[in-house]
Amino acid sequence: MMVSAVNQTINTTNTTGTNVVTTAPNKNMTSSSLIPSNTQTPQISSQTESAKVEQAYACLQNLVVNKSTFSLEEAAFGVLALGAQDKLIKTIQSTKSDREACWPKAVCTIRDTSLVALAYQRAGMQTADIEQWLQSKRITPRELMWYLEVDTTQHESSSCTIKYDGRSYTVNIQDDMKFNDAAGICLQRSASGYWMTIAPSCLGKVFEVSCDKDFITTLIYQKNGGETIYVSSETHAAASLGTTSESVNVSCLSTGGGCDYQGTLWATYALHKLNKNTAPMLPYLVALADDTTKYFPSAFIYMLTKDPDKEYYGQIIQQRKQNQFWEFVSNGYTRFYDTGIGVLALSTGSGEDSDVVKTRAYLLNIQTKEGCWNNNHFRDSAFILYSSWPKVKIATSSGSAHLPQCSEGGFSCERLSECLESGGVKHSSYECQGGNICCSVKVQKQSCASQQGSICKANEQCTGSISASSGGQCCIGSCSMVVEENACEIAGGACSSSCGSDEKETSEACPATNSICCVPDTGKGISWLWIIMLLILIVVVIIAIIKRDIIKLWWFKRRGKTSSAPIARPGFPPSGSAGAAMRSQQRMMQPQGFARPAMRPPIRPVQQSKDHEMEETMRKLKEMSG
Repeated sequence: MMVSAVNQTINTTNTTGTNVVTTAPNKNMTSSSLIPSNTQTPQISSQTESAKVEQAYACLQNLVVNKSTFSLEEAAFGVLALGAQDKLIKTIQSTKSDREACWPKAVCTIRDTSLVALAYQRAGMQTADIEQWLQSKRITPRELMWYLEVDTTQHESSSCTIKYDGRSYTVNIQDDMKFNDAAGICLQRSASGYWMTIAPSCLGKVFEVSCDKDFITTLIYQKNGGETIYVSSETHAAASLGTTSESVNVSCLSTGGGCDYQGTLWATYALHKLNKNTAPMLPYLVALADDTTKYFPSAFIYMLTKDPDKEYYGQIIQQRKQNQFWEFVSNGYTRFYDTGIGVLALSTGSGEDSDVVKTRAYLLNIQTKEGCWNNNHFRDSAFILYSSWPKVKIATSSGSAHLPQCSEGGFSCERLSECLESGGVKHSSYECQGGNICCSVKVQKQSCASQQGSICKANEQCTGSISASSGGQCCIGSCSMVVEENACEIAGGACSSSCGSDEKETSEACPATNSICCVPDTGKGISWLWIIMLLILIVVVIIAIIKRDIIKLWWFKRRGKTSSAPIARPGFPPSGSAGAAMRSQQRMMQPQGFARPAMRPPIRPVQQSKDHEMEETMRKLKEMSG
């Protein structure tokens, strides 16, 4: 059954005792402090935008020509942007597993395989075997707890029968809508009494419900240990003695062990683009979204669900920094990658394109001189182009000039749920940007005025909730001025028209047109410091070699092994010397046979080399100290 990604809670403490379903407040919408400051982005004319986009595509194409090797990720995003380039396709094919239709060959991952599926679909290549591999990785997530809810329409007591596994169980619903009985080993009364807890071993079983009063049934789920309750988008109603059926159909994707959240996000998006049913994976993605914000789940969930209360749309807007870009900490990616996901999500509806106008202007103002992004980073540049300015005409493996686009058929790209709600029909043979589908009708959005809201100006922020409208993001609350932040100065840089020799350019935003952010190039400073230290070390070593004799003598003095007293001949110690007196006494105590006569020191030539004299001095010092 179709499960909604709408975040809802159950209120079981109302005065009537009825379990009323109420939408939970979005914790990201209650404080204006969570909205970053709004840096002014210069407006760009359509003519200038077109020229800059063409420059970006030329830059990316030049990278394809000049780069000798590509990673699998680079190749996949490159195909999404440019189409079936030979170098890129060969890279993807060379990294395919030898045994299965998955990537990379060393250890297949769900995310990489999903990216290849998207790339192959974009290039007009066959994807059936890839889809089959992804579907084969489905498992039942252990992180969720499921419940069955049964309510009578008039909120009155009723006797109900629940059937499963060929057996029937009778349960009673009281006036306060609480169950007073269990229904076998699969359905136990919950702690609150308002629902039946479905045993993990019974997920997937069909539960048939019949009551003696008019009633409705639905499924509820929550993350184990969590507080938020999520309610299915579908409820089933029946008259007295009628029957409804409920069955839990939930899955995630895994290559071993537990669920792979990031992989499931990308696989769900890829399968959605390939017109496959992704509903069973949504409950898992929704319930664990708060624990995995670094992967930008709100963007994926928004593309894949109805989002009737605009909860995930509001989260996407609130998560945007300076109303221009997205960046999540510790996810292993860059702000350009994260911004690509954000733009992809907000470009999926006919009325939301105005929400990304500032983001596109921001991106065009921080291009490199060649036209790419992030120091000509291939993956980031390709993803930005695919998400923000996708080309209609691209190269395909079949040699076709372009893939059929929705607009060519005279249709409109819309979100699937909104298309069906507006009475439209999905056309699967046409392609649309992002997670939207080709719809036979153009969905008409509500105006902001009809929602009793207002559209905030570029230098204002919304205090309250945010909703989508025909004119862009609609503030249901009040708009207030914000203090501008200079992202470049916060990062320790300065805005300038060009960077100096001891500086390097970064991707931080600058308020002024044609300005770039320059920060000190610490890499260069470290190199010169090491050179200077090395030169000093060389000079010290040379001096030490030249003065080695003086250093030796100084070292012995420092250790107390010599003094400035004159050196006496053996057998005639200086008078008053304690050391000499002790040695004299030692010689007197020796047996007579061992006494050695005092020897005259040999007569040496007057002219001696300096080195020889020093060596003789060292020898005598050793004898005296021994």
